[in-house]
Amino acid sequence: MADQLPIEPGRARPGDSLKARIWQRMLTIEQHTMLATVFFFAIVLVGVWIGFNEQTRMKAYDDSFVGRSIQRGASIFDSSCSPCHGKRGEGIEGVAPTLNKDTEFNGARLKELGYPGTLRDYLTLTISAGRPARSSPDWPNAMPTWGDDYGGPLRPDQVSDVVNYVMNWGCAYDYKYDAICQGEDKVIASLPTSTPAPPTPTPKPPKPPEAILAGLPAGDAARGADLFSGKQLASDGKIAQCGNCHSVDGSVVVGPSMIHAKTDMPAVYDSFELYVIESIVDPGKFKVKGFESVNMPLVFYNRLTDQELADLLAYIVSVQK
Repeated sequence: MADQLPIEPGRARPGDSLKARIWQRMLTIEQHTMLATVFFFAIVLVGVWIGFNEQTRMKAYDDSFVGRSIQRGASIFDSSCSPCHGKRGEGIEGVAPTLNKDTEFNGARLKELGYPGTLRDYLTLTISAGRPARSSPDWPNAMPTWGDDYGGPLRPDQVSDVVNYVMNWGCAYDYKYDAICQGEDKVIASLPTSTPAPPTPTPKPPKPPEAILAGLPAGDAARGADLFSGKQLASDGKIAQCGNCHSVDGSVVVGPSMIHAKTDMPAVYDSFELYVIESIVDPGKFKVKGFESVNMPLVFYNRLTDQELADLLAYIVSVQK
């Protein structure tokens, strides 16, 4: 019966709901109109505020997305690319070129190659499809294929992550042509713009491996381990780079694992130590099965002192199984 009674503002009925008591019974039509007007303008103001801040919000979202992409790319680069190009893209002499340098980002490299596209396009294509032809005789190994569209192990989004990681180095060289370097600096890892050149080692006179081995001092396996892993720099101020290509746990990086070196030794050698020394002095003389296409650089004998050679030899001998 109460539902059939007319609604009279200010008078509640026994069957009224809480909404009806507050909105219909307690407020007049004029008050309804006033509140609706207030709500309308409040919604308009909120919409204007959201629209005004949308560009800032979207930029913050994009920056966060790109930042996470760079971090993922850093992880992929460390595990897949650094064995050839170095931990920070500094390159490895005789293995792969430097990526972290101004000429990669100021257009000089693209002009040298005659590439008509953008740097991002060039990096994406090179990482995805690889480079079967060597770009220089200084780099004996071909760039492998990484994108799964070309038979490699990385998805397109993972290739994009690596590209973003490499592109972010350009921010240190004032490269501003890509959105990744606009606004806040996103450089996660870069080299200083000016790095003092390490001392140039004096060329050693050529000797047969037997004479080199006979003239080595006693080696220290612990120092050899630090040289092998890069924890200790060689006398020329650079890392020895052994661990960038050879593991000591049986896994394959670029070249064969050192843990199986004695097993892989050709029968023509009288001692394992002589085999190791000749592999450093003349790495192309014998190649381990399955790694015939991998070319070890010829620079290590000239770079390392006799003591460093002895330390590395002692370490490699110590890890044999």
